[in-house]
Amino acid sequence: MASALTLHMTDFNGALLNQYQESDDQGVTIGDRRLCKVSARMTFHRDFVFSNWPVFPKQPKFNASGAFVEPDAFVDRNERGYPDGVCIIYIL
Repeated sequence: MASALTLHMTDFNGALLNQYQESDDQGVTIGDRRLCKVSARMTFHRDFVFSNWPVFPKQPKFNASGAFVEPDAFVDRNERGYPDGVCIIYIL
């Protein structure tokens, strides 16, 4: 069970919702990778230690509409951001 949550709030603005819902050429949703597999974007922690706060290696870039310039940058793990493997699904 998670005891803490770290979020990069800028990455949850309306302009990014379409990029989180995009699919690749095979029809697989890639938004999960963009949102849930980037430690600095969103991570649930079992035992949070402030010194282990996840950060981006460089500042993310956004275009004039507020969407990512490089939407697939910063993916740094294979698993989702939930320590107990729970998968949260949301429908807009």
